Amino acid sequence: MIPLNLVVVGLMAFWLESGTAAECTLIHKQSKETAAYLKLKPLFGRRYSVKDDEYLYSVGICTSGMENPPDAGSTVAVWQQKLDEHRNPLSDSKPVKIGQYNQTDIKAGKNWVYLEYLEGEKYNSHCNNEKRKAVILITCDPEATDNANPLEIIEESKNRTEGCYYLFELAHPEVCEVETQNKSLSVGSIVLIVFSCVAAVYLIAGALYQRFVLGAKGIEQIPNYEFWKDFGNLQADGCDFICRSQNGRKSTPYKGVGDDQLDDPDDRDDNLLPM
Repeated sequence: MIPLNLVVVGLMAFWLESGTAAECTLIHKQSKETAAYLKLKPLFGRRYSVKDDEYLYSVGICTSGMENPPDAGSTVAVWQQKLDEHRNPLSDSKPVKIGQYNQTDIKAGKNWVYLEYLEGEKYNSHCNNEKRKAVILITCDPEATDNANPLEIIEESKNRTEGCYYLFELAHPEVCEVETQNKSLSVGSIVLIVFSCVAAVYLIAGALYQRFVLGAKGIEQIPNYEFWKDFGNLQADGCDFICRSQNGRKSTPYKGVGDDQLDDPDDRDDNLLPM
């Protein structure tokens, strides 16, 4: 039978580990309700890994970079492990602590999040022996998936006297800004809505008047039924009047004046004689 004290210690260790498994501690005492923290929150607890020519990097988002870290209860978010000639982690090489998630700085923009882990192990001969830190730039990529290993190691900037860092880039759709569409109606939409409402009132009110006041039945309940019945003919007449190249009136052909249409010359001369 397992001693009770061991059970209690195990439960407490599990509780402590689970309580810190997906939670970042901000160094600037910022509220955890800030936009940057909330933007990163969907990624809490996720782990990624990436290799360069010499090392394997294990990165956790507000959690331990390794599922089974060498130090129980470790708050290290980024680990560095030396690779052998087969690009496997050396079993006899101790992982290096790059940054811890209980020393975190988070900033965010429209489609990116800047995540910084501080308090890593000190450099041996670089950067004035300052402590290592990891910078993870999480950018928007709607097509990225965790299965495609979206993490990349950009550089280790250590050829300086201070401010050295490890720079990673992580592409993920969770940090993409949701575009809000403008829901205001255009002028054309407003005119169409008003026209539809007026037409509906005209048809309904007119049909009720035709039926209950004038006693119309069937299709004659349509308001102004005779007008709408002839509306097509009116349109056809208008089109014929405007668009046709020939009109309905035939021109009278020119005819010369015949001799039979002329008056008698003597009659015309008589009008010129004095009375």
